[in-house]
Amino acid sequence: MTTFDKREEAFERMFALDEEQKFKAEARRNKLLGLWVAEQFGLSGDAANAYAREVVAAEFSEGGAAAVVRKVMGDLAENGVAVTEAQIRARMDELMALAVAQVKALVRSLDAVECGRAARAALKLDSGTAVRRLIERRRLH
Repeated sequence: MTTFDKREEAFERMFALDEEQKFKAEARRNKLLGLWVAEQFGLSGDAANAYAREVVAAEFSEGGAAAVVRKVMGDLAENGVAVTEAQIRARMDELMALAVAQVKALVRSLDAVECGRAARAALKLDSGTAVRRLIERRRLH
């Protein structure tokens, strides 16, 4: 495999990872939006989570963020909550920033866990032994 092929493969993997994270962030944003709207209705617990799942599903069944806005607008109007489309879109933008941060944090924590597993496997240590050795090293320094 040439250097060019390796580089192309790396870019393809990076693109796929970026798209996966974007997908997860959009789904997370929709869930957060659904929970916010459920709160406007006075829903909580399982009822709020069920409504949030409906909002997430709206993007897949009807097509994109516009479908989510239509669903939320319709549901809010049905329940007598006065919110403009601009307010909903602004809230979606705020929640997207939060969702991206949450997805990135999750990826970082999973990477850290995986790195820890790989390090223990490389050293062939159980987690207790690895922790004890780390504590011993810190005492010596």
